[in-house]
Amino acid sequence: MPSRYTAQEYANMHLIYGECLCNANAAARVYRERYSNAERHPAHRVFINVHRSFSEGRFPSQMVGEGRPSRPTRTKGSRRSNYTQVSQYVELNKPLECPKVPPIVF
Repeated sequence: MPSRYTAQEYANMHLIYGECLCNANAAARVYRERYSNAERHPAHRVFINVHRSFSEGRFPSQMVGEGRPSRPTRTKGSRRSNYTQVSQYVELNKPLECPKVPPIVF
C-alpha cells in the first residue's frame, strides 16, 4: 500500500508544482530544498499525480478503484454501447491544462 501524505504536504506539493510552472522534476528539487528536514521527499511523479487529482476534483489519497476490475459479459450490441459510453466519458472528462503561473520570487 502506498504511503500517504498529510493534507498540508499535498497542498505544499501542489503550490510548488505551480510555482515551478508544472515542471515535476523542478518541483521535486524545490520541495527537497525547501523542506530539507522532512522525513520523506516525494518523487516527481507524486507532483503530477497530486495535480491530476486536484484537477479531477478529488483529494490525492482517495482511491479511484479497488483491485482488478471484473470482466463484463458481452451481449448483442454491447460493443457499440461500450464505445458510446467511453466516448461520452472522454468528452466530459477532458484533462485540464496546467495554467502557466509565473514563479514566486523570494
